[in-house]
Amino acid sequence: MIRADAVVFDWSGVISDDINYVNDIVNRVLRSYGKTGLGLEEYRKIFSLNFAEFWRKLDVHDDIEKIQNIFNVVIDVGEPKPRIVENAYSVIEHFRSKGKKLAVFSAHPNVKKEIVGYGIEKFFDVVYAPVNKRSAESYCSALGCLLRELGVSASDAVLVEDMSEGIVAGRLAGIRTVALAHPDYGYHSFEALERESPDFIIREIKKLEEIIS
Repeated sequence: MIRADAVVFDWSGVISDDINYVNDIVNRVLRSYGKTGLGLEEYRKIFSLNFAEFWRKLDVHDDIEKIQNIFNVVIDVGEPKPRIVENAYSVIEHFRSKGKKLAVFSAHPNVKKEIVGYGIEKFFDVVYAPVNKRSAESYCSALGCLLRELGVSASDAVLVEDMSEGIVAGRLAGIRTVALAHPDYGYHSFEALERESPDFIIREIKKLEEIIS
């Protein structure tokens, strides 16, 4: 059991089921460079929050800002549209009813739009997005800024993540971590997350109610 005053949620793969949508956007960017798109499992294996490195792996050697601009242009036409993860609303509502401070922490550029669309903006004290998560160090530094804004120490918070880099950054920041490894909408596999030794690892977001008090 983790006792915490604040719960910090990653967005994609934790609250938002958007992996197929983002995979489609990435493939649209790849096709704009004359490259072949990625299947979902291949995308999962290659994807990294170090975006420059990610695109280099895909043989796209352009300025990262230019690539990001193309990504931002096609982001509204990606399919299928993202949706809130099953049970996420009730879990967030549960923690708010318990008096927890809640935050979203994400590199996704559309979080602030999607959070309103999901009808959950009222539950969050802080929304940090988009955040530079290109290295564990930059992620860790941004986490420190978020915690100061929340008014809690690292020892009084818990981070819910679906990517290995997030678990590493949480550990560097001194925050307890819960890895969410859902087989359908998670970005990293159970095995990849387990290798980073989170405090807990779960497959369904509803389990958070059992391990965070």
